Amino acid sequence: MIGVIELLNDISYADIDLVDSVRLYKSFNALDKGLQLILRTQIFSNLKFTGWCAQYDPISLSPVRGRSYELESINPYVTTGIINYLMKIKNPGKEIIHSIQYAISWLKKSQINDFEIITNNNQLNNTDDAKIFSSKEQSYPLQIWARFYEIDSNLPIFSNRDGIVQYSYSKLSDERKINYEWYGKWPIHLISSKYDKWLKSIN
Repeated sequence: MIGVIELLNDISYADIDLVDSVRLYKSFNALDKGLQLILRTQIFSNLKFTGWCAQYDPISLSPVRGRSYELESINPYVTTGIINYLMKIKNPGKEIIHSIQYAISWLKKSQINDFEIITNNNQLNNTDDAKIFSSKEQSYPLQIWARFYEIDSNLPIFSNRDGIVQYSYSKLSDERKINYEWYGKWPIHLISSKYDKWLKSIN
């Protein structure tokens, strides 16, 4: 979703005439509808607005799963992309400002500080893609996020191709462990610097 909106934004606010006036009007109109969709689909959980899911039902706008292992959830990767877009909007209204603040608050709350990544070179053809996640016992902790957080419980969730919810990375098959980015640092730059700069710019 956000990739299409970013494209429309580039077209609508380009310094040169990329399209004719009719298409430009349609682009601005679609951009406004996209913004309203973003604000409407921010997930409300436990009396608070949080982040966004990766997929939504086109009619009800409820969070839904994508592929069998991409569960309906709050997704930090998607949420980071949406926040980055919203912060580009000039003279944002209160609804946009609050949406960003709620999402940032959720990202901070959901950050995992007591885990580290250990690369296992002795399995799966000696590649360094098989990552084991353990509690903080050895070198240094990483600030990371799970790819999917269960709505309401806010617990990290995982799934094999059977689509069954698991609450531990260790429950994944080897095939699922190495072929998907279950954890990542997607919001780090946003939280550590971009958000504070944005706050200063609107005050």
